[in-house]
Amino acid sequence: MNPLTPTAPAAVPTPNLGALTTTDLQERVVSAADDLARSPNSETRERYLTVLSALEGRGDASRGRERALKPQRVTPDNTSVYNNHLHGRYELFIDGTLAAYLRYEMHRGELWALRTTVDPDYRPSKVQALLIEEVLTESLRRRVAVLPFCPETREHLAAKREFHKLVPREHWSRFTLRPPRKSRRRRAASADPGK
Repeated sequence: MNPLTPTAPAAVPTPNLGALTTTDLQERVVSAADDLARSPNSETRERYLTVLSALEGRGDASRGRERALKPQRVTPDNTSVYNNHLHGRYELFIDGTLAAYLRYEMHRGELWALRTTVDPDYRPSKVQALLIEEVLTESLRRRVAVLPFCPETREHLAAKREFHKLVPREHWSRFTLRPPRKSRRRRAASADPGK
């Protein structure tokens, strides 16, 4: 063998994804998503899609034991939210398990919240509230306008006045938001300028 002759790199063995537990696959999806966010190239994208399709290919029957082990309490301490740009959704993980996601599309700098999906093993209202709160907080931090086409997102946004400014004013009537009312104290002060 000539030492000057280039040799092909050794192929990295691909693990048998079917032999992994669902929890291991979920951890690999999170790891691959992090790698893809750090280095968006074709290799990391292919790795992410391969692991994700293996996880999505699992039926509910193969997850029976692991579903029984899910935590009973859902708190902000055991949850994390990841913005999956590749699939256009915010994903909420509870102790490393995908529990819910909010599908969205970006149009002209606006985030269109389309649909929320929650794993039936979790209490939908609590999980949805945590996910939607995180998405709206992130949008507020990034100064991205939000159009809440998803009914749950619209309801959550309408209930919290601090998020009203995320919806452009021209869309308030469309999403049944009302302009903030003046407080009684301000009205009383403006009515009596002598004080």
